[in-house]
Amino acid sequence: MFDIILRVVSVYFSFVKDYDIFKKITISDKARAEYVSSISSEKRKLQSIAVWKLLEYALKKDYSVLDGKFVVNNNGAWALETTKPYFSLSHSDNLIAVAVSDNSQVGVDCEIISPKILKVKKLFSNLKENEFTEDKLTFEWTKKESLYKNNKGYNYLSNKIFSNGNYYYVTVCTEDNEIKFNEINFNDLI
Repeated sequence: MFDIILRVVSVYFSFVKDYDIFKKITISDKARAEYVSSISSEKRKLQSIAVWKLLEYALKKDYSVLDGKFVVNNNGAWALETTKPYFSLSHSDNLIAVAVSDNSQVGVDCEIISPKILKVKKLFSNLKENEFTEDKLTFEWTKKESLYKNNKGYNYLSNKIFSNGNYYYVTVCTEDNEIKFNEINFNDLI
């Protein structure tokens, strides 16, 4: 007889109605503050601040990390200086998402399902995938993007989410075998 070890990755997501509320937020971590200030697009800058606030929320809630120091690792991804817990960040349109795990590296990607994916499908899809609908193409894109962010994935765990007339995919690539989705009110991030 053998024991099955349940390994869970937590995904926190939030729909942000108005990114302008993040204009007054200051980022205490020097490396993250420099990164955010280097972003030229105002919209992307505010999305970045919002997703970092969601990460702070997740780290505090799941791991009691109140003020971690962040670095860019050898793969070019953000990480805690202490390495664990592992995390990944994503944003698309109104949706921000963070995946956290203390067991293994994670990659998360969220994307709105829209016809825009049809314009770029040749950049990432094979001949078979070129025939997919925008729904299926978006799902495949999130799988590939989450694998890229993870560097070594095993399981793809996904959820299709509906908000304000739009569907989104949130896909996680991980060695963990279960995913827990947690929707957070964006006002709790401020």
